[in-house]
Amino acid sequence: MEVGDHQRLGGNLICIAAAMGCLLALCEASSWTPCDPNGHYKVIVKDVNVIPDPVVAGSPATFEIPAYTSQNIAGGKVVITVFYRGFPVHTELDDLCGKTSCPIEAGDFIIRDSQVLPGYTPPGPYKIKLLVLGSYFDMLACTNIDFNIVASTGTTQENADIGLPSGIMQVVEHP
Repeated sequence: MEVGDHQRLGGNLICIAAAMGCLLALCEASSWTPCDPNGHYKVIVKDVNVIPDPVVAGSPATFEIPAYTSQNIAGGKVVITVFYRGFPVHTELDDLCGKTSCPIEAGDFIIRDSQVLPGYTPPGPYKIKLLVLGSYFDMLACTNIDFNIVASTGTTQENADIGLPSGIMQVVEHP
């Protein structure tokens, strides 16, 4: 290779690295939208914070949802449905008061959910459909949250105890 070839190769590598960095930044950022942009929800979701962003398999993940309501809310339910590549993979029904302080008075409040994902959680794009239901199962809010999960670079605690690297699924036999 001649000197000019090295300079072109170096310049090409820098361009490729910059493009990959931009692509990763786009892929890793979470986003959210109301289920119905024209819907009139009693709870208005103001933002969604995914911590960390992207979520790391085998590590704690927290979803903080600052919201506003113009009325007092005594309690209710939260329905969380998780989709992986468009397919529902998990649904849970939780008490709203376990995700925020109740009763909720008119004004700003935060819904918070934290979980540790198994180390064998596949990396890729995920979506959460979050429904907030009132005491009589009336829909107070509906939000779609798009986020990404990346593989852990180390060992997860659940696999570290038996010496498995993260991403290796443990097989457990049940009698």
